[in-house]
Amino acid sequence: MLEVCRCVPSILLDSQVDQLFLKFTLTRHTKAINTVAINSEGSMLLSGGNDSRIVVWNLVSGEMMQEICVPAAGFISCLAWIKVTDQDDDGFVFGASDGNIHLYEQGKDTSIFSFVSITLAHVGVIESIAWNSDHRRLASVGNGELQVWKACPDESFVALANDSEKLPYVACSIHFCDNGSSVLISYLESGFIFCYSMEPWDLKWKKQANGRIGNTCLDGQHLFVSNLRDGVDKYVLPQMHCAQSYHHTILVNVPLQISVAREAGRVIVGGDNGFARIFDHQTGAFREKLDHGSGMYGSNLDV
Repeated sequence: MLEVCRCVPSILLDSQVDQLFLKFTLTRHTKAINTVAINSEGSMLLSGGNDSRIVVWNLVSGEMMQEICVPAAGFISCLAWIKVTDQDDDGFVFGASDGNIHLYEQGKDTSIFSFVSITLAHVGVIESIAWNSDHRRLASVGNGELQVWKACPDESFVALANDSEKLPYVACSIHFCDNGSSVLISYLESGFIFCYSMEPWDLKWKKQANGRIGNTCLDGQHLFVSNLRDGVDKYVLPQMHCAQSYHHTILVNVPLQISVAREAGRVIVGGDNGFARIFDHQTGAFREKLDHGSGMYGSNLDV
């Protein structure tokens, strides 16, 4: 089950704040939802989970547009919206426990997404993927290994040569930075974050967070890290200076997803028992809790 909220401005104590109200409850998945993503226009939502389903939702009407079932892929672990060429309509990729990256694109004059290609990317589950539209590159991590892929005109993906070190840790998240010319990869147990440039391939810097890394969210030059200890820390890149913390109690220690709505002044953190917490972006103060479902670990978020 997914719940979609909308912001409504209101006046409270002579200061304007945005209040969140439930807009839709989206029900289709039969098992845990692992990943969600909203397209750039804010009109469609993707969701994927342990039931080997990807569901495309209309965020204007709240209706399910399409359901794609891929039992052979295993569980859906990550997904991202992409456009392989300027002429293409919306498309998306998803990673799964079979180690493959699947590409789907929307057909001309239709809302239906169709299968385009499949790429064997990693041995085992793909932990995270990221898309950069400037250079038309896709990055993926799995089994402690980083891969960067170039989108070809025939809509296949070709791996770029890299000499990044394969580490015996869980690579929990990946992001493009520096206008798509570099890539960030974070590791759970060690707390290390590596930044690689791609042309030529080189290690730009390597830093360590203050503890383990459950999940990350990149917002400009700030990296938000779920620290698996007492909440979320905001680091300034590339110095990795901790500029702010968003503290919350952890009863069940699982990786929690993070989303940042900077213009709305919010940082949203998934909960460990069917809720999400909302913090003030600048002060780190707790603002409100959004109850969701009935006890799912690690709420999935997208803004």
